[in-house]
Amino acid sequence: MEMNNSLSLLTQRHMEHSPEWMVIGTSSRHGLLCLACGVELLEDPNTPTMKKKFLLGEMGPSFKDSSEVMTEFLISHEKFTWYLVDILFDIVQENNEHLTEKSSDVLLQVCCQLQSDELVYSLLQKVLKKIEASTDSQQCLSVLSLLSKLLDALPVLAQTLMEDNVDLLKFLTSELSSPDETISCLAIRLVTSLLVVPGLPSSDTIITEICRRLFDIITAASSQKIIQSAVGLLRSLTEVPEYVTVIVDVSFSSGHHTFASVMKKVLHTRKESLQISAVQIIGQLLSQSNNLQSLAEKLLDADMAEFLVEQLSTTNQVLLSSIFCSLLLLTESDKFFSKCHSVLGIDAILRAAEQCLAMNYFDALVYGLQLLCVIFEKHPEDQMLMSGPDLFKHSTVLLTKCVQLPESKLLLLGMRCLHNLFRKDYLPVPVDLPCLTIPVNAAVGVIAQFPRPLMRGVKRQHPQRREGDKQNSTNHKLAKQEEAILCCVQLIEKAFSIACAISDDASLYEESQFIAPSHEDGCHDNSSLSSYTNHLLGLLEKDIIPTVMINCGIFGEASGKLFTSFVRTLCHCCVMDVTVDFVEKLASSSFIQWALEIKSKYYTDSGLCLSVDDFIPSLCTKLLSPSPNPVPTSSLKAAMHHSRGAESLCKLLTEDPDMSIHKSSDQSEASILEIQDGCLAILYCAWMHDDRLVPEISLLEVLILYMTHRSGNKPSDTSLKHLLFLVASVSHAGNIAIQMEGAATLLHVIGEAHGPAIYTHNQQIIEWCYTCPGGTTRFASEMLELWVQNLKLRDGDDDEDGKVAEGKEVDFFTGFVSSNQKCLSGLLDLFITINSEETISKIIRILERLFEDASKNQASLSNLMDDIMEKLPRMQAKVLSSNKDVNTAAVSSGLISFLRLVTTVYTSCTDAQQVNSSDLKLIFHVVKLLGPPESEETTDIQPDQSLVMLNYLTIILLQSSGSGDSRVASVMLSSESLLSSLQETITSNQGRRLDVLYTTQKKVRYQSIYIIALLVKLCASFKLKPSLLLKIDADVILKSLMDKDLCVKVITIQLLTILLDVGFASPLVHTTEGAQQRSRPDIDVGLHLSASTLRSVFFILQNMLLQGSDFLSWNCVMCLSSLQQYVSKKNSHLADHLLKQPWNGFLIQCSLNFHQDSVPPAWLLQLLSLIPAAPSKSLGCLLQSIVQQDIQTQDYRVVAATMNLISQRRDDITWSTQLTAATRVWLEGARDYIHNSSSNSLVEILYLDDVVLSSDLTTEMNTLPSMERQAEELHEFMSAV
Repeated sequence: MEMNNSLSLLTQRHMEHSPEWMVIGTSSRHGLLCLACGVELLEDPNTPTMKKKFLLGEMGPSFKDSSEVMTEFLISHEKFTWYLVDILFDIVQENNEHLTEKSSDVLLQVCCQLQSDELVYSLLQKVLKKIEASTDSQQCLSVLSLLSKLLDALPVLAQTLMEDNVDLLKFLTSELSSPDETISCLAIRLVTSLLVVPGLPSSDTIITEICRRLFDIITAASSQKIIQSAVGLLRSLTEVPEYVTVIVDVSFSSGHHTFASVMKKVLHTRKESLQISAVQIIGQLLSQSNNLQSLAEKLLDADMAEFLVEQLSTTNQVLLSSIFCSLLLLTESDKFFSKCHSVLGIDAILRAAEQCLAMNYFDALVYGLQLLCVIFEKHPEDQMLMSGPDLFKHSTVLLTKCVQLPESKLLLLGMRCLHNLFRKDYLPVPVDLPCLTIPVNAAVGVIAQFPRPLMRGVKRQHPQRREGDKQNSTNHKLAKQEEAILCCVQLIEKAFSIACAISDDASLYEESQFIAPSHEDGCHDNSSLSSYTNHLLGLLEKDIIPTVMINCGIFGEASGKLFTSFVRTLCHCCVMDVTVDFVEKLASSSFIQWALEIKSKYYTDSGLCLSVDDFIPSLCTKLLSPSPNPVPTSSLKAAMHHSRGAESLCKLLTEDPDMSIHKSSDQSEASILEIQDGCLAILYCAWMHDDRLVPEISLLEVLILYMTHRSGNKPSDTSLKHLLFLVASVSHAGNIAIQMEGAATLLHVIGEAHGPAIYTHNQQIIEWCYTCPGGTTRFASEMLELWVQNLKLRDGDDDEDGKVAEGKEVDFFTGFVSSNQKCLSGLLDLFITINSEETISKIIRILERLFEDASKNQASLSNLMDDIMEKLPRMQAKVLSSNKDVNTAAVSSGLISFLRLVTTVYTSCTDAQQVNSSDLKLIFHVVKLLGPPESEETTDIQPDQSLVMLNYLTIILLQSSGSGDSRVASVMLSSESLLSSLQETITSNQGRRLDVLYTTQKKVRYQSIYIIALLVKLCASFKLKPSLLLKIDADVILKSLMDKDLCVKVITIQLLTILLDVGFASPLVHTTEGAQQRSRPDIDVGLHLSASTLRSVFFILQNMLLQGSDFLSWNCVMCLSSLQQYVSKKNSHLADHLLKQPWNGFLIQCSLNFHQDSVPPAWLLQLLSLIPAAPSKSLGCLLQSIVQQDIQTQDYRVVAATMNLISQRRDDITWSTQLTAATRVWLEGARDYIHNSSSNSLVEILYLDDVVLSSDLTTEMNTLPSMERQAEELHEFMSAV
């Protein structure tokens, strides 16, 4: 190691020094440093400067790296320490550019490590003495630098200096304007350190002088360094509240350099740090000023806002935040808007906010949105803020993006900005409605994602966190969600207010501008304002209303504002031309009760109470608008003004008008009578929509008291209407006495009031009229008539909602009428007395529905039949009197409906009914209608009308034939026009394919055939002579037999059966054939139809037996039986030929095989007796399966066919002992079965509402007398066996 060179830090006396003076150095060549040698070198004037510099450079880091060791060493060697400090201060005073900074650092390190107040105070005194002794600032430059470092390292020294050395601050103030930039900067640093001492403000004079000098420095300086230092000091001064007033006074005093000009110069610099400081200085002054308005006005007069807006083009987040904050403070002055700074700066502010959003400068964006929110809110209406439609659209796009951000603060600010932006004077003309809809959708989408109800839980926290922290976090989250809901509700309120403004001023928008997407299939609706309104209603109904209503009990401090905006929004909906359905949904959802409860709960909130006072009258006015004379809105508002809740409404009704405290001599105020009218209307609207505001018994007592007070002063018809409905709705709640009192009082108050004026179409009215004790028949009849008149019976092509509404009303009324004898009797009496064809049609439809429902209950059907059959003659007379002229332009729809009803009535009869004179008159009328028109003006009867009339004639014929009355048949047979019409209907369009025509015309045609069949039978039974002979071609019969429609086949078979039974010798029908069909005269002799035709009929009937319908097969067998008898009489050879066909045996065997595991049907039993092709063993097994069954469960046809089979084939049956005994027992039961049966139970209906058919017309064995005789004969035979 070289110890004797010039750079060595050890002196020649080093060996005399104790090892404790050695410390670790930092140089790579000198690992050890001797403090004693170092002091000797520093005090030796002959030591080279570079060596001293190197030594000082080694000492400073050594003290720092070995801080604990050095601290102990310096404390233990106090004299050395003081001596070292003196030496180092002397070096500092030398102003040696190579040593001053190094020695200052070491000196500062020693002071900081020792933390000796005495040492530091001593050093400080030396510094001050040096400054006082200096005549030139250059002489104390190094000392000032040391002082600056001391104040930076030990800020507490500033307080000492300010208390004991006032002149120092004056000296430093004077040096602020030093021409030497270094001294000026150093003075600025020292002044900054001294003036920021809290609680020790300097005199206003010094602060004033400092500010003036700083303004001069900034204005005159060209160096960025000095400007930055001066701006920094000025910024520090503005942070002390005590200095702000002085700074403001200096800034705008009459001088050459003002604060505004200085700040403008700084803002024009290109250095962002200076611009940030300048903007923050402005913000500090504004935020801490005692007179913000005055200061802001002064800055605005100096166009400071314009300069700030110009700097918004920066991309520095801190600068943007500072500018936004300063501009936000300037908006506190009205001059910001009056001098059009909002208009001139809105575009730049929007661009800056959009840039913050794009660069994720969310902190700056918060201040930008706050600024926009204030501008949109405070900008005067008489100044145009939006220079064009693009600017408004730009604003909505930006704010919509903010609403969609996850940060709750930005989301809320975005909603508030949108709320303030939605102003009529900001809207472009024409209004761009999609620009309004998109942000509203975004805001509603945010709250739609909130849980319902709002979550009170929070995300999983660290397990060591306290429960209180979790609760605070939960409450904070809940508060944010509540605030978001509040902002969203306020926003949609503004959206509705814009819709109201547009509806009031059509010039604001153009039609077909807004295209809202459809919820169903993506199509679009081009109706502008209505689509926009409906879209808002959809958002309100789907998201806003459920969110608010579910969380009613959760909302905290903001609940008053939220409910106020929510109620105002609903009020807008009621005022606007919205659908009644939405308003009815509000009423049905108990919104009247909710609004009254909210008003009662927040009665101290005047804004909310006024909103409720506007909402409920608007809602009721909308609900009552269809009424001819609704209650005035002023009465509704007066009632709301004097009430706090539902109980208050009832209390107002109980007041006696003559003694009321609400009597007023002021004509501008509503009287108690008007208030009570409003109360009744509100209660009426609530109860109409099942919103029970108060208990029913309480309301009934209130209404009785109200009616007692008003007995001498009759209410208006509208109030009577409301009163009637309310009494009817709640009367059931009381006992019989109070019900009778209520009914009597109500009827007395109503008096002779016009029924339609006081009627409400609601089931409560009709129920009360026919169930409440004390009511009158006259009043009930009047209400029933009004009920039927207002009953909406819709056609099949109406909307689904209409069908549902009709279904509910009809279901109620039919159920009520079926259970209330008085109401049914009143309905039938109304049919007889009413002159309205529409009302009669409705009654008929109701009666048809009654029959439909009663068919499921035999007791109900019997009671219904008794009532209707009693009044049916008068009903028929009523219909005839209304349809006297048969040559009218069109058949009455009421007549057609009535005929359909009568058909249903007679079809439901279990016993044959006697035909009376009213029946004959109606039949005669119908027969005339079915005939050809007597004049050219008469309109042809429609096919569906003809079908109804034919059905009616059919059922009447069946009833008359069952009772042995020939008058109906005589009337029809005597009408040549009817018979010719029937023939024309049957024979027309023979060339069309009948098997595919499932139409009304087809049903009319074959119903006509059926009537002819009935008339042919009755002609033979009663020996009647028709007025016209009908000709039917055999080809028509054959084609009809091959039709695909089961009903057509059965009708044709029955007609053919009757014709065969009478031997084709009917005076009514004559069958014809073409010449080509009678090609074999030798075989066809004596036959009315050719043998080939009869064979075709036989084969067709056989084929139909196996088509699966027992009803069809039965008629086929009966027709085969008649055909066999006819052919046997006319041509025995042909009869044998038909019976001996090989197909017959195959048919019998197939049928037996098919039914071998089940009870054989009646047609098969009848077929076996007709065609003897079955073996005796098969007959015995078949009979065994029948007689083992309970006869009470068997069809009458099976019983008849079984007896016929036993009678015809008893010689072919192998009678075993078991079979004989079982058959004897079965026949004994058959006698009782036949004796107890009803001969009129043989009627069936195939086309339920269209065509009426009898199941049998010709078979003589099905009559009870013949069956009884046959049963006796067979029982005697079995006894003999």
